[in-house]
Parts: sequence; C-alpha cells; structure tokens
Amino acid sequence: PSKVVEWSAGGTLLRSWTVPGQDLDADHGVQVAHETADGELVLLEISRSRVMTLDTRTGRFRTVARLPEGAVPNFATWGPRGLYVTDYGDGVIWRVRRDGRVQEWFRAPELDGVAGFGTTGIRWMKGRRELLVAQQTLGTGATLPTNGALLRLPVDRHGRPGELSTLWTSAPGDLPDGFGVA
Repeated sequence: PSKVVEWSAGGTLLRSWTVPGQDLDADHGVQVAHETADGELVLLEISRSRVMTLDTRTGRFRTVARLPEGAVPNFATWGPRGLYVTDYGDGVIWRVRRDGRVQEWFRAPELDGVAGFGTTGIRWMKGRRELLVAQQTLGTGATLPTNGALLRLPVDRHGRPGELSTLWTSAPGDLPDGFGVA
C-alpha cells in the first residue's frame, strides 16, 4: 500500500499514514496534491481514481470524490467553483465541486499526450483568471510528439474555459513533469 510520509526540515521521518482501500492488484500510488482551507491534505489516489483528504491531526482519510473508472488523477489546484484535477491518462481536466460531484470540465487533444505521457501539472493563477497546465508530450502534430509544453487556459468570470494556447514548448524527450510559479 502507498503511504503519505512527513519529514522534518532536517530529514528525519516524523510520521507516516498508510492509504486505505487501494486496489493492490492494479497500478496504485498516491500524491499529496494540495491542502484544504483547514489544513487537511488533498490526495490523489490512482488505483480507484479517488480524491481523498487526510487529517494529519487524527490520521483520518476521507474519500471526497471518485473520478470515472480509468481516470488517472495526477495534479490538482483550487480554482473557481472547486478543485481542478488533471487526468494523466486522458485529455481531460476534471472539476470536483465542493459537494463532491465530478464533472468533465475541459477536454482538448493537446492534453491527450502520446504513449501514456499526459498532463503533469496544473496551477490556478487567480489574478490572471487562468490555469497553467503542463503536458509531457503533445500529440497534436504541431510539434514532434515527444515535445512537452506549458499551456495557458483562460477562465471567464462564469468559470467557463476559454481557448488553450502554448506558452512554452520543451525539447524532444524532455518530458516536463510539474512546474512552479514564483
């Protein structure tokens, strides 16, 4: 089973929590993707396509939402009207509403990826009303299929996605995985 671990600033293992309910016969893993306003960790668990929370004070896990079967949740960001979750295995950004309902919010061929290398990062840019999305490979024919990209997706005041555009393209084979904004 996958574990969430906490380390001290000096590198000492402080605590760990074993993720419950994983399908150990399937591909499985967990990623701490974000946190809630009250400090719980937001986890993406791939064997059952779950969005979970972990209260580190009590050690309690809670399943908040389930993405459709076969979805591979990979990165998440809080944005307008919910949590936005990338799907590494499909060209989709899912929106998880505060009540746990999941909807396919955005789909584009640029997010499909090639040979299983899909979307690898997402970040809500509040002041700019846009999402930045990282993609390991592009299967659109505009570049070599092994080029990755950082993409921009504007969001209107009603929470609807605009037109996807490319901010940066990687060299072939770089396979960009995640990004930060400073």
